Amino acid sequence: MIIGALVGATAVGKTRMGVAIARELNAEIISTDSRQIYAETAIGSSQPSKEDRGGIVHHLMGFLSPAQAYSVAAFCRDVHDLVQENPDQAFLLVGGTGLYLQALMLGLSPLPEIEPSLRVRLESIRQRRGLAFLHRWLAHVDPVIGSRLSPGDSQRILRGLEVYLQTGKLWSSFQGMRQGGMGSFPVAWMDRPREELYRRIDLRTHSMVRMGWIEETEHLIKNYAQDVPALQGLGYHHLIQVLEGKVPLDQAIPEIQQETRNYAKRQLTWFRNKSSAQYFLVSEGAEIAEISPFLTFFKSFRKIP
Repeated sequence: MIIGALVGATAVGKTRMGVAIARELNAEIISTDSRQIYAETAIGSSQPSKEDRGGIVHHLMGFLSPAQAYSVAAFCRDVHDLVQENPDQAFLLVGGTGLYLQALMLGLSPLPEIEPSLRVRLESIRQRRGLAFLHRWLAHVDPVIGSRLSPGDSQRILRGLEVYLQTGKLWSSFQGMRQGGMGSFPVAWMDRPREELYRRIDLRTHSMVRMGWIEETEHLIKNYAQDVPALQGLGYHHLIQVLEGKVPLDQAIPEIQQETRNYAKRQLTWFRNKSSAQYFLVSEGAEIAEISPFLTFFKSFRKIP
């Protein structure tokens, strides 16, 4: 069973707090991070090390090829399967991808299965005309979805066009219809004072570079195309430019830090406006000492001993 979810912006400290909570509640952790799913990206996606996991089993982390696409529907399916196969096990969701959490609770739009040949055709067009052309096409036929997606979001751009071309309907028209949700469960939103969060982001970026993020990126671009899903994560395109000699590292690092801060802002906006999470503000150095309110919160919903 799912006993709840711990959410928050990137670098807020969810991993350490999640492990502490899971240990106290005898739970395993299911990652709800859309970047940590990929293998060979442990540094760039900030996957917790074996030591950081503290002996707690983590699921849906580092299991997918960098070249393989992974959808919200696939995430929901994998969580459903995991829970059904382990009915007596408690699971704590931990991550910052709000869309995953929302879909798991409320369900998914009933989109049709797409003919594989259609994806092949669109991939061919992308090779000839470029992703920017596909993005403009989608924005023309479905302005609602097109305006939401960044020009580099290849997976969703292709998905939007697939839905339109196969059904004649707009992807946005399916957004209000949902089915297959698991229902509500307690969600704790872990936050920090904004300046403290940004300082943690900046320090973590330097730490990731010291740990070998550049070497990890070099390995990835030697083995995969630069537009594979895993390389669309924060920072990778900046480091590719460094490896190609287009920008110096001392320029790329501040750009990565700013990009990550911008992403954190979007996460905070999402949790504030689109979730009913209980808010918890923690302070530097006192996270584990502040675990008690989190435990009380989760126990009050599930009667956890």
